[in-house]
Amino acid sequence: MKKYEKILKEKEEVWAPFTQERVGFLEMLLEVTKIMDKRRFNIDMNELNISEKAPGKPTVEINGHLRSKSGTEHFKPFKELLKRFENSALLKIKGDYDERLTEEKGVEFTITLE
Repeated sequence: MKKYEKILKEKEEVWAPFTQERVGFLEMLLEVTKIMDKRRFNIDMNELNISEKAPGKPTVEINGHLRSKSGTEHFKPFKELLKRFENSALLKIKGDYDERLTEEKGVEFTITLE
């Protein structure tokens, strides 16, 4: 029986990256892409990190900047972006986010999602 348990464990390790748990990362990436729609927002990502600090609890950290299409009132589309994250069924803003207004890039931000 131990022999078969060992074989089963080896097979599970081989197939683990293709299980539903790993699809969660792809689903999260798709959701981020839908929310941060380039057609809707003048937005650029400097960095996107997806990690799993706790088993089954992936975290997404986004660092980027957003400018209004009119070139003024940069916080208005940023608030719309935050609302889209709040309305997401898959991702929720974790804790506080960092936002700062710059002349050349509009609103620079860092948001953590889970």
